[in-house]
Amino acid sequence: MVNRGLSRIPTSEPALLAGRLGRVAAIRLFPGFSASILENLCRPPLQGLVIEAYGAGNGPSEDPAFLAAIEAATSRGVVVVVVTQCVRGAVQPGAYATGTALIRAGAVPGFDMTCEAALTKLAVLLGQHHDSATVAESMQRDIAGELTRPS
Repeated sequence: MVNRGLSRIPTSEPALLAGRLGRVAAIRLFPGFSASILENLCRPPLQGLVIEAYGAGNGPSEDPAFLAAIEAATSRGVVVVVVTQCVRGAVQPGAYATGTALIRAGAVPGFDMTCEAALTKLAVLLGQHHDSATVAESMQRDIAGELTRPS
């Protein structure tokens, strides 16, 4: 059921963006997730990665190899976005030390975006040939009602 009170009133006719999509992937963290898997996944031609983290954006903050893989990927221009695996809730940067570690490593918060919304948004933005800094900034901005920024 749609909550019409939360629906936005369209300001214009929707337009279809044609063109290629960026090369993106998504991973879901689980206990024991290997940093080597992350390193291999982040190799070229990957341009963007959505990480489904625990709770408010928590990940393996005590795993230096995992954090180094994120740092290496983001330094090469891969945009890494953190969303939550939880049905309700949002990534809250700074809420917990474990979540802060991913952001310090170069990932950007996806707040309350679903994995599907984050993956689609990332693919479209990267496909429009935006640089990684512009894409990372845009991923944290509400464009079409896909995310709610904390107040």
